[in-house]
Amino acid sequence: MTSSSVTAVLAASAAAAAISSLDADGALPPAATAGTASRLVHGKFRFFHARVVGTRRLGPSIVRVTFGGEQLRDFAGGGRDQSFSLFLPRAGQQVPVVPTDAGDDWFGQWRAMGEDQRAVMRSYTIRSHDREHHEVDVDFVLHGTGSGASGSAGSAGPASRWAAEAVPGDRVVLLGPADQDNRSIGFQPPADTDWVLIAADETALPAAAAILEWLPEEMRARAWIEVPDLRDTQELLSAAEADITWLVRDPAQRPGALLADEIRDANFPDGAPYAWLAGEAAMVKTLRRHLVSERGFDRRRVEFSGYWRLGATEEDLRTEKIAAAATAGPADAALADAEPTAATATAGPADAELPDAATATADPARAKPATADQQPGDAQ
Repeated sequence: MTSSSVTAVLAASAAAAAISSLDADGALPPAATAGTASRLVHGKFRFFHARVVGTRRLGPSIVRVTFGGEQLRDFAGGGRDQSFSLFLPRAGQQVPVVPTDAGDDWFGQWRAMGEDQRAVMRSYTIRSHDREHHEVDVDFVLHGTGSGASGSAGSAGPASRWAAEAVPGDRVVLLGPADQDNRSIGFQPPADTDWVLIAADETALPAAAAILEWLPEEMRARAWIEVPDLRDTQELLSAAEADITWLVRDPAQRPGALLADEIRDANFPDGAPYAWLAGEAAMVKTLRRHLVSERGFDRRRVEFSGYWRLGATEEDLRTEKIAAAATAGPADAALADAEPTAATATAGPADAELPDAATATADPARAKPATADQQPGDAQ
């Protein structure tokens, strides 16, 4: 696999950030051993007890956390924009409180718990999966932690704060795939696709990177990735004929605005396209309308997912989604397709049919991720 070509709009190359790799050995509680797998959720998902085995800073705004544990030997990620739900302990807890043996009723039971007791839940995409060592990497955006490029200290959500302080041995629970063929993968290009368009902000960077690694050698790809700091750019690998454009936004700009402007002015290759759009919801909505209405893309060939929405928390979005689902009629069925939000979106790390708070955030195949902690739950 070779490195793809990289064109930087405000940068010329990726910068190496300070790295602090950590080794862990913390033991899991008796209930978290490999022999005590939880009940299946919606047939293809399962709860996995895991622990932090290492952290690595990738840039001012991004930290990679590696999760490991014997139960993860059965984690069956399908690559690309594979999403899952992450549960974090509340203050004072050693292990997140999650009804892991409730099967399909887990979400209702989790929601019925006191807010100060039930685990913090966030949706993310997998950056990489080491099946041999039973480990998964997840990249978090340090949004408002004081150590990231965006936001001031004190404005961070719970997942950003947790990631900034994570150390080996910290315990978590994942609700993820027990089958590689699962509905938590949104990137599904048709067989006749001639080229792929990828648009992502920093929250969707992990998924975009995994997609580029997955693309076959004969595929052409155009990718635009917006980040808040030049040092957040990375060297991305792909066997495909990939042209990657890095965009570094000004702190005064609305997230996603630069990305949308660049794609509006871009020249596209000939042939049948397939587009994957993910990041801030307004940006995703704007780009999808541009591609379908102005560029003539078939809407069925545009996979789009609002990972977060400026000014809204993930709790806000889940509440909105649940309320909308309760009052929706037949005429509302197309709304998610027309108006993506961080909690719906039809195809992102957790979209199209992931565990989504609207229909029953119980199904990780319907949850909307917020990959990187500028997520729906921790937005400004």
